[in-house]
Amino acid sequence: MADDDKERGDRARSQALPPSVERALARARARSTDKSVSSKLLETFVGTRRDATRPHAHPHSHSGGRWLALVPVGFFVMMGVLMLPRSAPPVDVPLPEIDERALDAISHDEAMRVQGAKSTRLPGDVLALGSAIRAFNALQGGKPTEEDAVAARAAIDDARTVIGTRQTGPSDVLTLRAVQLDAFLNEVSRFESTGVVSPDLQELGGGFIDRMRDAGWISGNDVLLTPAQRRVAFKVVWNAVAGVEQLSLFQPTLDEQRALYSLYLAHPHVAESQRSALEARRAAARTEGECDRVDVDERRSLEMWRVDKIKKLGALDPEYPTAFALGVAYYRAGRYDLSIESFRSWLSTHPDGPYALRAQNHLRAAVTVYGPL
Repeated sequence: MADDDKERGDRARSQALPPSVERALARARARSTDKSVSSKLLETFVGTRRDATRPHAHPHSHSGGRWLALVPVGFFVMMGVLMLPRSAPPVDVPLPEIDERALDAISHDEAMRVQGAKSTRLPGDVLALGSAIRAFNALQGGKPTEEDAVAARAAIDDARTVIGTRQTGPSDVLTLRAVQLDAFLNEVSRFESTGVVSPDLQELGGGFIDRMRDAGWISGNDVLLTPAQRRVAFKVVWNAVAGVEQLSLFQPTLDEQRALYSLYLAHPHVAESQRSALEARRAAARTEGECDRVDVDERRSLEMWRVDKIKKLGALDPEYPTAFALGVAYYRAGRYDLSIESFRSWLSTHPDGPYALRAQNHLRAAVTVYGPL
């Protein structure tokens, strides 16, 4: 009987199971294996974390810490090397720092004056001054006789004298300037669109477009001046024509001056007194060497014009890095001796700060070219 049962058991085990059963058993074994492997990995990970929390768990832990400690040291060494003085020729002259909010406040005040003049007509004597200024500027578009120029100038002076007898006269003239400034800006924008100098632009700005072209401040029909620079440039010329440039009420503020000098420093040009001579030399040049010498002299003249503007700005703006800027301009002009003196002057009073390293680099470059003084 027992033998029969054994025989039947052996026979049952030797028979193949149905395929569906075999697949089910295989999936069960796979899940069991995955859990076993996952458990081992988890134990390994946990064990590693536990070992890591023990002091001196790894035989190389001291070495790894030393390498990590060297990272900040290497960083500071690299930064120290980069901050060492090196010979570097200067490129750009620094521009003055401008308080844009102060300029916005001035523009807002002028806009309010224009709005007020539209609702309330200006006094007749003020309008007479405005007409006299327009007539004077219109003469610049042609070839006026000396008699015409004197008469136009006298009309301006007479109108201003009459206005000066009234207490509100200066404020009214300030409003007149704001009104003509607003019209001038509109006419400049129209010129940029059409390329045509309108009669109004001639009467408001005189030879503005011609002067901008001569200075190289017009590209095609695009005037390179920023809105702030256009406003200040107009007011400076208007003050001179109206004869009020000495009155503090009409003088540009420091930030307006900074805006105007930013134009001078970013876009210098050859002095008018030397422009014709350089053009004649260039036209007469016949060899490459002669052309090169004209280029060098033109560059020097341009940079020396900028030097003059830097000095004037320095007298106006105590925050401007005048000596540093002079060092840059003199270097670009080929006056390496004066560049060396300027950079040394800057470093003697500013051994640290934003321009110190640059001044040292530029000083080395100037000494390399010129030699020690």
